[in-house]
Amino acid sequence: MKIRYLTIFLGLLFCNSLSAQQTKLADFRWELIEGTPAEEIVHSVKTKSQFDKQLRRTSLKGPIGLSIPQSATKDKTPAFMSWYKITYGGGDQENRLKIQDAISDKSYRVQIGEAKYFLSVAQRIETGRPKDEDKSLDLFKAYEIKLDSKQDAKIKRSETFFGGKEATAVPAFLCVPVEESHHQETFPIKNDSRCLVVYKCNDSILAKKSSLTIIDQFGLHRVQTIRSELVCVEAIILE
Repeated sequence: MKIRYLTIFLGLLFCNSLSAQQTKLADFRWELIEGTPAEEIVHSVKTKSQFDKQLRRTSLKGPIGLSIPQSATKDKTPAFMSWYKITYGGGDQENRLKIQDAISDKSYRVQIGEAKYFLSVAQRIETGRPKDEDKSLDLFKAYEIKLDSKQDAKIKRSETFFGGKEATAVPAFLCVPVEESHHQETFPIKNDSRCLVVYKCNDSILAKKSSLTIIDQFGLHRVQTIRSELVCVEAIILE
């Protein structure tokens, strides 16, 4: 009987170990180009993440920038996200989580703080008609995180925008998908297991003086570019 229980225990241990080793995330990255909007908007929506007990009124101001993908998705649809500062309804969290992201070689523990930003699916308008938006993307709230231990990483910046320069970076935010209620319409979460970790680079790259034209759920915006120091990568919450 003891041998049987020992065999079951070792089998479960092996399966858990194998499962942990098989956690494979797509190495898909976004560069956040920060800027100043030509006309700042103030908006209010209701959002609910896994950390909220119910829909929470969330006041937004922005947009303060646009996450630009380093590469296209599998179906070649650009996956842009506009960023808004949360001025009310961020909430204080005391959750401690174990997470893993696409560029870390192992999992690590973090403490979740206040939600600082709201990320909306967006399109970038360059010339002509805007390309279709990535319909697989969720809406996100970006929560501040505190690390239990040092977690530096080397990140290669975009070839297109920053010549592939390498930078040292640390995790600064955890983006989790949210349900949104806006204008009496509800937008459910599409993939509740897909999260993002936002790395803050040790050097802020000054963006070339230019403007980005963005369209998202709140309308058409023009943002004067300033800098880039944040890079988003795919992540998963393990526990």
